Order: sequence, then structure tokens, then C-alpha cells
Amino acid sequence: MKTHMPKESRKAQAGFTLFDALAAVALLSFGLLAVAAMQGTATRGNYTASLHTEGTGWAKDKMEELLAQPYGTLQALIGTPGQEVQKIYTIQWNVTGGPVANTLTVTVTANWNDKGGSKSTTLTCVKNNV
Repeated sequence: MKTHMPKESRKAQAGFTLFDALAAVALLSFGLLAVAAMQGTATRGNYTASLHTEGTGWAKDKMEELLAQPYGTLQALIGTPGQEVQKIYTIQWNVTGGPVANTLTVTVTANWNDKGGSKSTTLTCVKNNV
């Protein structure tokens, strides 16, 4: 047995219109474009952070190497800056008199180029004569 629904009731249940579908697709496209732009920015940020981390690692390695030297050996380096190249990084170090008697200040800087600009990270440590 068939039941007939009134015409007004059938209109209310007709579903989505073409305009509704186009609006949904436009919103989805706008959202996907925003996510794609964010992905590119995140990738560039991760690359820059990776370079900074690696540069800091090279500076830390050189700092540990210098601090492992006896006090007298480091004292002989006062006024004689050093430099070496590791991959894309130029590692520079300098030993100066410390802030108090019987101390030396060791400074190590890693320099590199990223996106056409010069970047660097610097580590400073004081070694005492024990």
C-alpha cells in the first residue's frame, strides 16, 4: 500500500542543492590550500632549525676539545684565534683572559649561510686553573 506525501513535505526532504555542494567544495578547497601553505612554512622552519642544531653541535664538539686541554696549553692560545671548516660551517675559537684571576674564557662560534643570510651560534665557557 502506497502512502502519498504532500508536496510541501517532499520539498523539505529533497536533499542538497547544487549551490550547497559548490559551497562545501569551495570551503574544503580553501582549507586544503591553507594546510598546504602551512606545510611549506613548517618544512622551511624545520630545515633552518636543523642547520642551527648541527652548527651548535660542531661548536660544542670544538668547545669540548678545547676544554679538555690542560690550562697551560689553552693559556698559550691567548691572542691566537683558530678556525676550521666542517661541512658548510666555519668554526672559529678564541681564548682570552678570564673574568677573575687564574681563569680563561673560551669562545667558539659556528657560522654558516642560510637563505642568503649569514647565521651563527656562539658558545662561551670559563676554564679555571685547578
